[in-house]
Amino acid sequence: MPAIRTILLLLLATGVHAAPPELSIGATLPLSGPRLEQGQMVQDGLQVALMEAGPALRKRIRLELMDDGGDPATAARNAERLIVQGQVQALVGCVGEAACAAVEAVARRHQVPLLGAVNANAAVCREKSLAFCFHTPYAAEAEAIARQLGTLGARSVHLWLSEELAGYAPDVAAVFEAHKLAVSRHQPGKAAGTPAFPGATGRPDEAHVFFLNNADAVAASRSLRQRQPGALAAALSTVEPFRWLQQTQGISTGMLVAHSMPNPDLAKSRLAKAYQKAISSFATFNLPYEYSQLEIYLVGRLLTQLAERGVADRQALARALLQNEYHIDDFTVAFPNGRRTLSVPVGLSVVSRNGVLLE
Repeated sequence: MPAIRTILLLLLATGVHAAPPELSIGATLPLSGPRLEQGQMVQDGLQVALMEAGPALRKRIRLELMDDGGDPATAARNAERLIVQGQVQALVGCVGEAACAAVEAVARRHQVPLLGAVNANAAVCREKSLAFCFHTPYAAEAEAIARQLGTLGARSVHLWLSEELAGYAPDVAAVFEAHKLAVSRHQPGKAAGTPAFPGATGRPDEAHVFFLNNADAVAASRSLRQRQPGALAAALSTVEPFRWLQQTQGISTGMLVAHSMPNPDLAKSRLAKAYQKAISSFATFNLPYEYSQLEIYLVGRLLTQLAERGVADRQALARALLQNEYHIDDFTVAFPNGRRTLSVPVGLSVVSRNGVLLE
């Protein structure tokens, strides 16, 4: 005991201190395959946030990335490996409904927090879980669209659903029905080509709502404008708005788009300004603007705050998220009363004649 006490006194006297704790995080992302672009955006959004933090703080965060190719079984194996072998304290940023469900199941079994599940379903972001989703529920986006459609005189809605989003359909459809809008559901055909829009009459009180992935939304937009040029149409954020705009130039004018993040293309909020500045400061990253990328950038900013406060294990991380709120520029991150999605206002934009979103 005297020897140990002597060593401690010598360490204190010479100014030697223990290294600050390291926050270890892991991510399994589609860095190959059909979802490559989304996976790359999540990876780059995280890395930009960490680069922005500065070298001293970066040393306190370890990020380990694995490629799952968009396959849920591979994502689950990667999550298991990151937790068991990599000893990560949190998982960050899975992509897609099925992959996120698989990753969340592994995280739940090991009691490891999952932050920033992109395009995850309601079961992943359920109340009192350890999955913290940084977007509002899709039902909230549907609510904003339904209110606007009501003011425009709509009385019925054709709800278009991609196969992987079908799990959300009852909640989203119920929102439109609550606004006295008759709802018919459709799925795009699996074969190549454009949707046939069954049951559509072209009446001015009829609206089309795209709850679709990007590829399906592009095909549906083109088909709708060919068949019904003046049809009332809206889209949820699953269409990946900025990619969709690039691919539908000239045919998406007048369409409504819902989103729960600030518009990353307009520097109207301090968070969007910081995001744009961060991207321009790190020219090595080839980043298109996208809501999901701003979402994961926000997650990265939050992780740097937690690391700066000395949070370095999974229990402390979960407590910090449950018990506190965090102000990142003009955006508040908080999960009160068991919620696992952010309670923020949903924005509604319209596509202008020159192909940009106007809030």
